[in-house]
Amino acid sequence: MRQSLSPSRMVMSGEANTQRPAKGLDNAINRDDKYEIKSGQLLLQHRIGKRMAWLPVFVRVYRNAFEHFAVISKDQVISSNSTYVNLRSSHSAVPGETLTQFKVVQNNYEGTVINFDASNKDDVHEWVDAFMCATPPCSPTTGGMSPTLSPAIPRSPVMPTLSELDEEE
Repeated sequence: MRQSLSPSRMVMSGEANTQRPAKGLDNAINRDDKYEIKSGQLLLQHRIGKRMAWLPVFVRVYRNAFEHFAVISKDQVISSNSTYVNLRSSHSAVPGETLTQFKVVQNNYEGTVINFDASNKDDVHEWVDAFMCATPPCSPTTGGMSPTLSPAIPRSPVMPTLSELDEEE
């Protein structure tokens, strides 16, 4: 995934499911932060040539009944250069023995991984929870079908056929 944050370049491994949020959500972000569940400074691991480096970014995570996404920007201002990451089908975890780092893995065919550093081991679990999908998507191994939302409606007996009357009579 390649998104640029001018003037620096931010490159995340793989092709991420980054996108602009839904039309109504863009207005919701600007007018009210009631859907914001976590925000703050993080370090984002990005590639410069063949080297990996850490870029300071400001991250805001939003969640409502329909959407779950993160806005990654170079500063606290949401602009057209911000990167939007869809988190509806992702999971986050603390890899191995690291105390301040965590990763966000997209559940897509590319397997995009975004690495962050929280700089404070107490904040890592809060960030992991914020990036974690609240309701995991259906998996093919569990049948892939969502449960029915209404009880089964019993069938009524077949109604007798009504005879038609001619209007001319």
